[in-house]
Amino acid sequence: EVMTAPRGWMRMVALALTLVAAGAVAFVLTSGPAGNVVARVARIEGDVQRDERGHENQWHVAGVGDELVFGDAVRTGDKAKATVVLADGSSLDLEPGTLVRFLEDAQEAPRFRVDTGLALFESTGTGLSIATSTGVVHVDPRTRVRIAQDDAGLRMEVTFGRSSFLNADQAARALMPGDELSVQINQAAADGSV
Repeated sequence: EVMTAPRGWMRMVALALTLVAAGAVAFVLTSGPAGNVVARVARIEGDVQRDERGHENQWHVAGVGDELVFGDAVRTGDKAKATVVLADGSSLDLEPGTLVRFLEDAQEAPRFRVDTGLALFESTGTGLSIATSTGVVHVDPRTRVRIAQDDAGLRMEVTFGRSSFLNADQAARALMPGDELSVQINQAAADGSV
């Protein structure tokens, strides 16, 4: 006498095997560079370029949908703008003449660095840290900050939410909506003030 399994049970086994196979395929597809995607280019107006980790300063045209990994950078031309959406859904608007790099050591330190220009960052719920030439900006969840970085230093404004600035000497300053902060590079280096 041959015993047969009920059809419902066999369907469950087939579904389980399909899910395991799909999970294995997803793991293989995301374990390479694409698995380290920290952001995607969502909007471009004008001349927007990017470089890639291991090929820093070898700029090429950026496109909507481009995936960015740790070590990559995006820069906007003199009349260009771009929006980058981070993996957690937060957005980063780059105004003309802005350069932002996603840091390779981001699990231990800030997730991106504003090298020059004006960036508007809005966190959706996880918050993060942004490196600047004069210190680190900690952005709380559900916060919008405006960061301008140039050769003279940093200018920052909190539009809504809460943020803080930590300089090289670990002196911190809390910032609430409407608060502004200006730090000159030589001032921060000389006396650690915020």
